[in-house]
Parts: sequence; structure tokens; C-alpha cells
Amino acid sequence: MAHANDQILDSSATPARLVLGTRQTYSAVVSDLTPAIGATDIFTLSGSATKTVFVTAIEIIADATAVGIVDFYLYKRTAANTGGTSSSLAPTPHDSQNAAATAVAKQYSANPSALGAGTLWRGGHLALPAATATGYPQTPWLIDLNAHKGQPLVLRGASEFLAVNLAGEWTGTPAGLSVYINAEWIEI
Repeated sequence: MAHANDQILDSSATPARLVLGTRQTYSAVVSDLTPAIGATDIFTLSGSATKTVFVTAIEIIADATAVGIVDFYLYKRTAANTGGTSSSLAPTPHDSQNAAATAVAKQYSANPSALGAGTLWRGGHLALPAATATGYPQTPWLIDLNAHKGQPLVLRGASEFLAVNLAGEWTGTPAGLSVYINAEWIEI
């Protein structure tokens, strides 16, 4: 059958259908975390003993009582932190039929006594608005590894970690720092 613009349509062709991603995807969220003074790691995502973990996105948002700037660093660690006070976060599967997540996300309310070995992966300044500001001109720091064709951060084995770190530089100024971290990963 000929179309008006001289394209040929094949009436016997199988119609295309949208296929959504089938990789098991999970998210974990840190909300309203007030870091310890001199904070180091405030969030970690561990690899898995049974699956390979691909970090596909990480977003950091923060505000404070007054306008300020805080430096955030992302490390790939090859050994676990020791000590400190942490709590595990409940990962959310993006599909209720996903298997339980095997990666473990944690937030720290007190610094680890020793940080695991690792290398700096990303770093940046985050300009903080005052939490009471109207219009809230906040720009999150988003690393979306799905947006480019490069390789995501890969965590192989339970001894590899992604860590969000403040490098001990936050001294309480600006006051009232509140941090939000959104992490997304797939497990294969």
C-alpha cells in the first residue's frame, strides 16, 4: 500500500511494542539527615556477595538555616568502614516482583572510626539555599549515569562501596544543614 508521501507500508508487519527495562532496579533515600560536625561518610551503598551492583544515579540535595556552600565527595571504597553509628535504609524495588535487594544502603549519624580504603570518584560544591527561602532556588547535584553512554559505577562483591563524604570539612556552618540523598542501582 502506498502512502501519500510515497512510503510503502507493509500491512503484514508485526506492530512494534514498547519494552520497558527488565533489569531489577532499586532506590534508597536519605531524608533530612543532619550530619555530625566534621562528618566524613554520611551514606554508603555496598556491593553484593551474590550479584553485581551498577549505580545508575545519585542525587544530593541540601539546605540550611542560612545560605551557604558545602563540599560533597563521592568515593569508591574497596573496604568497609568500621565503627560509627549507621542505620540501614530500606531499599525500594522499582517493580514489586523484583527479588529482594542484595546491596545494602546505610546512613551515618556519627562518623565511622576508620574509613575503608578507596579512591575519589566525584567531588563538587553544593550551594545551599536557606530552608525558609521562598521560591527555593535549589539545584540538586545529580549524577545520572543513564544519561550518557559511559559505564556506570560498578560494585563487584560485598567489599566495594559507594560513599557520600563531607571530608570532615563541615564545621557546623552553615547551621541547620539538612541533607537528602537519592541513590538508584540495578543488580544483575
